[in-house]
Amino acid sequence: RSLCGAVALEADFMGTDLRGADLSRANLTLAIFGGSILAEANLQDAALVSARMAGANLRGANLTKADLSGADLRGADLTGAEIRGATLYLTDFSGAVMPNGERYANSEDDETEDLLARYSA
Repeated sequence: RSLCGAVALEADFMGTDLRGADLSRANLTLAIFGGSILAEANLQDAALVSARMAGANLRGANLTKADLSGADLRGADLTGAEIRGATLYLTDFSGAVMPNGERYANSEDDETEDLLARYSA
């Protein structure tokens, strides 16, 4: 399954099994991934700006350099995911399981670098 470089603005992938899919460099701005399985998916350099990913399974996903600005990742499972170099401006991780397996602890002072350092796998 390859959607490498695809443009899928506001696409609805809710509940879809995209396990291991190649979504690298895809523009998925405002896409809906609630409850989707994206385990081991390649989302490197993907634009996931304001994507709705609440409850998504992102275990082991590659989110290197992905733009997750304003994305909703509430309750998502990011265990073992790679988020190095990702843009996390205003990303909502409330209740999410972070790459290192810890539940996200909200801090008003979170800067992207601090977040990446604290929760890296």
